[in-house]
Amino acid sequence: MSRYCRFHKTHGHDTNACIHLKEEIEQLISRRYLGRYLKNNDNRRECQDNPRPRDRSPRDAQPLGDRIQAPAPAVLPPQVPQPQPQPHGVIGTISGGPTAGGTSSSARRTYARQVNAVHACSKKAEPENEISFSEADLDGLILPHDDALVVTMLVANWEMKKILVDNGSSADILYYHAFEQMLIGTDRLKPANSDLFGFSGEVVKVEGQIELPVLIGEPPCQSFAMVTFLVVKAKSAYNAILGRPGQNLLRAIPSAYHQKMKFITPGGVGEVRGDQPQSRRCYAAALRGKNASESLPIELYDLRDEAQVTVNEPAEDLISIQLNSDDEQRVVQIGSALPEAAQQDLAQFLRANADVFAWTPSDMPGIDPSISTHELGVDQTCKPVKQKRRHFAPERRRAIREEVERLLKADFIREIQFPDWLANVVMVKKSNGKWRTCIDFTDLNKACPKDSYPLPKIDQLIDATAGHELLSFMDAFSGYNQIRMYESDISKTSFVTDQGTYCYRVMLFGLKNAGATYQRLVNKLFRNQIGRNMEVYVDDMLVKSRSASNHVSDLEEAFQLGACGPSRLLKWGRSGFGSQILSVNDGQPFRLDRKRRKQHRTDAYKKQECRADS
Repeated sequence: MSRYCRFHKTHGHDTNACIHLKEEIEQLISRRYLGRYLKNNDNRRECQDNPRPRDRSPRDAQPLGDRIQAPAPAVLPPQVPQPQPQPHGVIGTISGGPTAGGTSSSARRTYARQVNAVHACSKKAEPENEISFSEADLDGLILPHDDALVVTMLVANWEMKKILVDNGSSADILYYHAFEQMLIGTDRLKPANSDLFGFSGEVVKVEGQIELPVLIGEPPCQSFAMVTFLVVKAKSAYNAILGRPGQNLLRAIPSAYHQKMKFITPGGVGEVRGDQPQSRRCYAAALRGKNASESLPIELYDLRDEAQVTVNEPAEDLISIQLNSDDEQRVVQIGSALPEAAQQDLAQFLRANADVFAWTPSDMPGIDPSISTHELGVDQTCKPVKQKRRHFAPERRRAIREEVERLLKADFIREIQFPDWLANVVMVKKSNGKWRTCIDFTDLNKACPKDSYPLPKIDQLIDATAGHELLSFMDAFSGYNQIRMYESDISKTSFVTDQGTYCYRVMLFGLKNAGATYQRLVNKLFRNQIGRNMEVYVDDMLVKSRSASNHVSDLEEAFQLGACGPSRLLKWGRSGFGSQILSVNDGQPFRLDRKRRKQHRTDAYKKQECRADS
């Protein structure tokens, strides 16, 4: 007859040989629950009435047979109890929701009583599946810090960012603004039997609950679970909260200090790195009390769209003139308020200098490396970082492929093998629905020193236009991409896509000190014009004339220095010529008041941040 264990109620081993049963009895003995069964125990009644934990763990306990035969420990002399300070109150956490205890009061009492019940011990994890955190997990973090753990997970096939990992939450929360962006109908919401309770006991109404698939990690170490989220209409700096139920389903162990969450998978121990900058932005947004609809898209959050900037109506309309009779697409714009004779003179001048304008990357020769290159100056003590390759949806992969083909055709990038530094592609959705392809140079920029070359003051540039009759605005075509990278730094700009690994031959948005490098170049080129008949802010240039009759000559001087010289340095793209300054009724030039100067300054700063974040 096969062996039978009455403890596990299964066949395979005897009850007397059951290791799990012996461990459970050892734990009960150490807690003084089996005192009346011990031999020579004079204090068994005391042990039953006043059970107390032993000073050692069950693993260090003696064998079961020796413990039963051993005499009871000697009674220690009584000690004078020390007065304990009374607490001022109780600070709670988010509680409620469909946890393992259930929603009814009786079910929760039953769940609480299970703590004292005897259960079969689960099989111990193998050593290779143990989770641990070390100092190596702190690489790349800003220390010291008190940042919350904010991660990105794939929820219902949506790449959801800004998910707060909260051990103090007894429920998994999905905020309503994120639920709406997931395009899930409200008919899929199931009624929730209980509400949520916040830190101070306030009741938060639950719109409903929904079970969604959650996937974290990178292949082959990925963890999948069906998590039940409570959908809540509340303002929050996060898209969702991963509470204890979700963490347990994913078998995940978070560490806010290491900004990581690790989990056991069949392929080994997987991990998810927290987004420390995102965590700080969420914290700042929560303090500002931002509306969730303004600051919480599921897709990659773009700080450039955080505030809605009011765009004023133009002072005058612009009219388009064709520079080349063979190509209707090659047009520039001039001010419609100019007299007809001035319009004809300006149009004739621009047609004569049509080679100044670039329409395609092939029209742009670029800056001579002997004049200017962009050098990173990477700290040699910093260890190169190779980011783990990210995976994208088919739509994004298609946009990345098209962008790579365009950059290869323009000779802005080239393929590379065995790079030391490697960055990921980041996709940002534009307002027109298309995708902007950026590179995550966060790790590389941390290793680069700051170039302290000064940028112009926005207030001074705006004030410097006062008193001038005509203005012409010029925007350098692919301005940053006209400057070549320093030869030894080209390999450090490597990035990875599904098509392969590439590196940039030209300076691009997102590299540290790119704005300072370009400002140094234009200040060198136009040093005799800046402040007199020209103002320059990075790749945005303005030619100003106090008299409309001198405007063509001022433009000619700028063209000769910037583009028509022997080096053919600059090419201008989108531009507007001959715009008139607003004037008041008495004919004096209109000077921007403090409020409008602040608005222009804010727009310029946002443009600068836009380039730095791209």
